[in-house]
Amino acid sequence: MKKSMIFCIALIFTLIFPTTIFAHTGLKDSSPSSKEIVTTELKEITLNFKTTIGELSSFEILDASKKKVESLKISVHDKSMIGTLPEALPNGEYTVNWKILGEDGHVVKKSYSFTVKLPEAAKQEENAAKPEDTKTQETKPADEQSEQVVTDTGEDQSTSSDTSVTEPTKEESKAVEETSTSNVWLPVGIGVVVIILLAIFFLNKRKNRK
Repeated sequence: MKKSMIFCIALIFTLIFPTTIFAHTGLKDSSPSSKEIVTTELKEITLNFKTTIGELSSFEILDASKKKVESLKISVHDKSMIGTLPEALPNGEYTVNWKILGEDGHVVKKSYSFTVKLPEAAKQEENAAKPEDTKTQETKPADEQSEQVVTDTGEDQSTSSDTSVTEPTKEESKAVEETSTSNVWLPVGIGVVVIILLAIFFLNKRKNRK
C-alpha cells in the first residue's frame, strides 16, 4: 500500500513539475505581439520571457510562403531576445518560431504570427506624383522656348501687319487729299490751255485770210 502511494505521488510530481517549469519559462510578451497588424516599418523584433534564457536561445522568421527571412541577427540579453534586420519587412504575414533554453536546461519551442501592412497606397500616389512634377518642370523650359520661337519668328509678320493696318495721321491724310486734288486739276488745266491755244490759232488764221 505504501509503495503504491509513493509511486502515485512520484508520478504526479513528474507530470506536474515540468509543466510548472514550462509555464514559468514561457513567452511574457513580444513586439510585435501575436496577431498584431504592423503599419510602420519593422526592422527589429523583441521577445521577452518570464525567466532568464540561455545564450543558445534563438528564433527565426518565416514569410507567408514559409521561406526563412535571411540576414536576421539575434542577440540574447538575460530574459530577452532581440532580432534586427538590415531592411524593413515588406507587407505580408509572418511567423516567428522561437526556441529557448531555460534555466533548468529544458528546451521550449513555440511560435506566433503577425502581419505587416504598410499604407503603400499613399506611398504609390506620392511616388506617382513626383515623376509628373519632374516632367512638368522639364517641359516648362521647352514650352517657354517654343513660345519664344513663335514670338521671334512672328515679329516681322506682326510689324508688317501692324503697318498695313495702322490708320494714317491727319497730316498724311491732308497730303493725300492735296495730291489727289492736284492730280484731278492737272489734266483740266492742260485741257483749258490747249483749248485757248487752239482758239488763238483759229482766230489768227481767220485774220490772215481777210
